[in-house]
Amino acid sequence: MAIYQHALEPGSRVEGYEIRRVLGIGGFGVTYQATDLQLNCVVALKEYLPSGLAIRNTSTREVTPKSEEEKNLYNRGLKRFLDEAQTLAKFKLPSIVRINRFLEANGTAYIVMDYEEGLPLSNYIRKRKTLTEKEIRSIILPILTGLRSVHTHGILHRDIKPANIYLRKQGLPVLLDFGAARQELQQNSRPMTGMVTPGYAPFEQYNNRDKQGPWTDLYGVGATLYHCVTGKIPAPSPDRISALHNDETDPLEHAHSVVKSGYGDALLSAIDWMLNIQPKNRPQSVDEVLGMLSPIKKNASAESASPIDLGDVGQTFMLDNLDAKLDDWDPVVLAKAEKELAPYVGPMAKILVNQYAENAIDTLALYTALAMEIEKSADQQAYIKLGQLASLTTGARNSEQKNVVSEETRINPNVPHVPGRATIEWDNKILKFAEKELAKFVGPMARILVSQAAEQSGDIDKLVEILSEDIPTQEEKSKFARLLANFG
Repeated sequence: MAIYQHALEPGSRVEGYEIRRVLGIGGFGVTYQATDLQLNCVVALKEYLPSGLAIRNTSTREVTPKSEEEKNLYNRGLKRFLDEAQTLAKFKLPSIVRINRFLEANGTAYIVMDYEEGLPLSNYIRKRKTLTEKEIRSIILPILTGLRSVHTHGILHRDIKPANIYLRKQGLPVLLDFGAARQELQQNSRPMTGMVTPGYAPFEQYNNRDKQGPWTDLYGVGATLYHCVTGKIPAPSPDRISALHNDETDPLEHAHSVVKSGYGDALLSAIDWMLNIQPKNRPQSVDEVLGMLSPIKKNASAESASPIDLGDVGQTFMLDNLDAKLDDWDPVVLAKAEKELAPYVGPMAKILVNQYAENAIDTLALYTALAMEIEKSADQQAYIKLGQLASLTTGARNSEQKNVVSEETRINPNVPHVPGRATIEWDNKILKFAEKELAKFVGPMARILVSQAAEQSGDIDKLVEILSEDIPTQEEKSKFARLLANFG
């Protein structure tokens, strides 16, 4: 077991929480896995402990500033730590770390958060080297949606990087480790170790003169995506500024120059835009980035927002300027969304569907926005999957229904045929076999996916095409297709 200087030892208690192990440590604090002794569940516990300012008394476990000179700054950072925790606790977004409680003890403060099984994006990149566009969009779009919400409340993250994006085993990715205390200490102290993360931090975070805003976080988003598509950490922003002042070539090559294939132009353009060294030349809001990544244009004159096929990726944004009306939606789509949401939220389903449909740009966006209202992350992901399958036939809000096999028609051949719908009656044996094989990749979700895919498919080729979207490699997709084609 690794030994972390100044961290609490396993078995230590902070009020009703018992420390199990260290999850991470940085310049501003330590995050532990802990047990809530009252509820007998696992939580994440973040402790304010800026290494440049404070130390822990090993006998009393008290955290104290290193000197009287540092005391005032330590206390200011502590206040910001608690103030931000109080603000973030109001957010119940699946892609933003959920704060359940905050408390003061041992001369410092602690934030109690949900503990999630999974791994940091940094570990995933280390293993994979680069990510596909489908993977990138499924990760970054929910993160951008959550970031958009906190930005509207005047909160910046200030340290967006792969290590702070956590990939849950089930559910949407989540953004961790907001840094109000980091900003307080940065603005009012001498340089401290761990103040910024080289490669991911824009130049305005290296000094106290330049204003910070959403564009600051978006630089970190761009740097994270650059790492995902190139396998390389971007050049540190001070090196880029130095080159600019000396009329030298920017040491950061554009994503468009480094990446030759495998990614859409919109994604690479968004990365290069966010990584502009000058704050004024970056997107100024999350909406601008989402607009570039949108599968449809905001309006007919938005020539810069080229349409991109998102496939079955979880698209999580809505565009506010579309002047959408419920009349634009096919009522069958809304009824289906409501029926599938009701098991999670009860009678509120109809109200929520009508509310979100006003602004959702298409079926997938509607389902993903509604998923935010579902409590459990696994259920959120299940509902989004239903939206992914529904979007294969509905697309934008006013698209006509394509061939769909209803569950009722497939089970009861006496149900009158609806014009425009396929009426294939599937052999349950092949569906069970498909479910068994697909479960090797997606687990229990296979049953729902196969059932929904069968409704969308008029033949075995279409069924395989839909289900293969959830299989990671081309080799495995081909094997899956052969198994189903040769079944029986």
